[in-house]
Amino acid sequence: MTIHIEKLQKTIEPLRQEIINHKVYSEIKTIDDLNVFMEYHVYAV
Repeated sequence: MTIHIEKLQKTIEPLRQEIINHKVYSEIKTIDDLNVFMEYHVYAV
């Protein structure tokens, strides 16, 4: 089981890093910024 989880983690790591390093997160500087982001993010999802 652990080997399957490790393989999955290795496979998704590049995509995970892409999400973590997305430029939108550097644009969120205030609570208001976060509120606007979440409002549209939740709507889009």
